[in-house]
Amino acid sequence: MTEKTSPQIHAVILAGGLARRMNGVEKGLQKLQNLPLIAHILQRLSPQLSAVNGKVYLNINRSEAEYQQLFPHLPFYQDEIPDFQGALSGMLTGFHQIESNYLLFV
Repeated sequence: MTEKTSPQIHAVILAGGLARRMNGVEKGLQKLQNLPLIAHILQRLSPQLSAVNGKVYLNINRSEAEYQQLFPHLPFYQDEIPDFQGALSGMLTGFHQIESNYLLFV
């Protein structure tokens, strides 16, 4: 009898843009109920990923020091394509950098 193994699932929080529609403010660090928006995402996502030994990664292209100060336990990466090409650039880089059966992007 063979033992079934769960597929590896990791997640990426895409927070690497210029926030043009928000006058350039860093969306992931904006507060909602006294917590950065990314903290709310982590609260929902982390229990689901821990059930499958998954990790959460951050795709950030600016404000690295602030993100690292608030979330030092999260690995992060920047887009491979320069000049803020959008969310698809963060997704493409995630596929290149993260070894996983499945990647969830939020």
